Amino acid sequence: MAKQKIYCLSGLGADYRAFSKLDLVEYELVHLPWITPKTDETLSEYSLRMMEGIKEEEPFAIMGMSFGGMIASEIRNHIQPKHLILISSIAQSAELPKALRIAGEKGLHKVFPSKLMIGIPMVYHKVFGVTETEDKQLLDAIMRDMDPLFLKWAVNAILNWNFDSEDRSVRIHGTRDLLLPVTENIDYEIKDAGHFAIITHADEVSSAIKSTLAEEASTENQAIPL
Repeated sequence: MAKQKIYCLSGLGADYRAFSKLDLVEYELVHLPWITPKTDETLSEYSLRMMEGIKEEEPFAIMGMSFGGMIASEIRNHIQPKHLILISSIAQSAELPKALRIAGEKGLHKVFPSKLMIGIPMVYHKVFGVTETEDKQLLDAIMRDMDPLFLKWAVNAILNWNFDSEDRSVRIHGTRDLLLPVTENIDYEIKDAGHFAIITHADEVSSAIKSTLAEEASTENQAIPL
């Protein structure tokens, strides 16, 4: 029997390594790599092009981490995965922190050179909630490989995002996320985890994902009483 596919969308400019510590051997993780954005392309328009990498003819779930969760939420408007799983992310633009919304309205993000937006290790280690040496090294490697032009486009697209949806998603979020602070509608709170919970608390995140998919399988296998 073929494994169920989970299409994975990583964080801002990150890649498949964001999912490298998850223990989900029962499923087939399919990473959707970022494509080059077009000039002035909105997050909604970009999401439609990202969607082309998904094969809809077989059951699948979509899992998005941080920025990837925003893209996943947009994609959900056009296709029907069995599950939409958001990790350290938000489900609609109204959930963006107030400070980020103000920065977007004033265009403050446009004054920073692309390379400076990647940041200083000491700072982003704290913001992402990374303390262990191995996790810091992984985050550093991801940041080094990040395309600064993609990052600049993505930040602008996020700050100008206008999206509202009532579609249900399963949300996994660290209680100490400094970048996108925890909101009210969280299904699985990862205690003391920051924004990089998918790496720093991979076992707990994996368990939450398995529980979500197991609940669905249990429901499908229940006998209908006569």
